[in-house]
This record gives sequence, structure tokens and C-alpha cells, in this order.
Amino acid sequence: MINRNFMLAAVLSLASQSITAQVNCDTVLPPPSASAYVLPFPIGETYKVIQGNCPDIGGHANTFAYDFNTQTGDTIVACRAGQVIWVNEQYADNDWTNGHENNVFIRHNDGTVIRYTHLKQNGVFVNANLLVTQGQPLGLSGSSGNTGGVPHLHLQVFRDGSSYDKWNAIPINFSNADGPVDSQNMLQNGAYYTALDGTVSSDRGPVQPAARLAVFPNPSSAPAFIEVELDEGCLARLDIMAQQGQVAERLFSGRLPAGRSCFSWRSRLAPGAYYARLQWAGRQAVAQFIIR
Repeated sequence: MINRNFMLAAVLSLASQSITAQVNCDTVLPPPSASAYVLPFPIGETYKVIQGNCPDIGGHANTFAYDFNTQTGDTIVACRAGQVIWVNEQYADNDWTNGHENNVFIRHNDGTVIRYTHLKQNGVFVNANLLVTQGQPLGLSGSSGNTGGVPHLHLQVFRDGSSYDKWNAIPINFSNADGPVDSQNMLQNGAYYTALDGTVSSDRGPVQPAARLAVFPNPSSAPAFIEVELDEGCLARLDIMAQQGQVAERLFSGRLPAGRSCFSWRSRLAPGAYYARLQWAGRQAVAQFIIR
């Protein structure tokens, strides 16, 4: 435990860094459709931003970060592909203690680092050094650390791994977010956002990638049917993923035609929650389902 705490302090090093970069709270982002990030929760789920970027007071003052009102036990997914560089999950929920946050840190291929914070005790699905894909389940939301007794997910991106101080944070938006944006193309405090898949259109236009993935019946006892619909034929891979992020079973790897394809699957897995994951053309869609 002493070593883990020491390592976490070294990773965070919030107070000891000399920060030259400053946060410009007037930053204007490109439109969300150009974002490399998706919302940190599964397709179809809706959550509220309970604290946004650069408020006048509060923990996010003079920094970029989002707090979503996820509840303890809700699934958190990767906003972007990358490599896990830090995991800790040892702290109890609801102890309201600074420094007792359970976290996942992921480095992206451009050097930026994202943190997913206040996760559930023993609720992380991934390990350090693991490569994760966009939309892959990372763990369960919780209320570890100083949450003020309000379960939520704290999400923050840093320009690099030199410091995880608030001054090194950068703003992001999300390509699959259905909800309002402000004049800076960022999410609004107090607004609700739904994670869209590729077939849903909002009043801001269609969200890419264009695909649909569904599992039925859900919950399911064998057999289950997995339906895939693509707007164009391409090489694709369809996997069943365990909650911990591992491939439990590969259903298909090859070329899928445009239009609808249906796969029948008789599970040999233990009852529980799983994910169907479709990957194609560097993109991904995920659907959660329950095996009884």
C-alpha cells in the first residue's frame, strides 16, 4: 500500500510541478464533429454535466474539466484509443478524502493524457500498459475521494504527462454528443448529453461513423442475435467483450456487405454483463447486453 500511494503521488504530483503553460478559458474549439473524443459512457446513455469548464468558483475554476452525474456502478468507456499508464482502485467509496480517488490514466498517440477519476473501489476493468480502443469499457463509476458525497465521473485531459496540475489541462468536446454546446463549442454546465451511435441524427446533423449494432433479446438466454448494419461494405471484426475489456469470443472477421447482417450466437460464457464490439475502417461501435 505504501508503494502504491507513493507511486500515485508521483504520477499526480499536483503541487510540486513548475507549470509554465497557462489555461486560456477563452479558447474556442472546432465543431464537435471534428473531435477525436467520444463521450465517456456507452451509446444511448444520457448524463448531465454537473460542473463544466472554467466556472467562477469551484474545483474547475481556471481549468478545463467535466463532471458527469454518473452513479456508482455505471459503466465508463474510453473516450479515445490509447495506452493505460496508471490504474488504482483501492480506495473505498464515500470517504470524502482528498487523494483517495480511484483513477485510470490513458496516454493517446499525440502525447495527451486523459484521466477518469472517482471510480468505484475494485471497479476498474483494465491494467497498466494495456492498449485500449475507443468505446472500450474501462470500469465503473463511483464516489471515491473528495466527491462531496455526490457520485460522479471527473474527466480531464492534459496536454502531456509532464504534470497533472490544473494549469496543464486542455479543452475537449465530443463527436457523438447530442446536446447543446456553448459559443466555444464546449459542453454546457447543467445540460444533458446523450452518446449517439452512427445512425442517430440530432439537430446538429448526423454523427459518424455510420453503423448500427444491436443485440436482442436483451437480457438474453441462448441464443442471442447480433444485428449489424453498415452504410458501405468493408473489412470488419465482431467480438464479444468481457467487462474487463478482454475478447471473450470472436464471432466474425472478414468482409461485411453494405446493409444488414445478422449473427446468431449461443453463449458458453458465465451469466453477466458483456459487450458486442464491431470494429471497421478504424472505427468502432459497442452494444452492452446481459446473459442470464
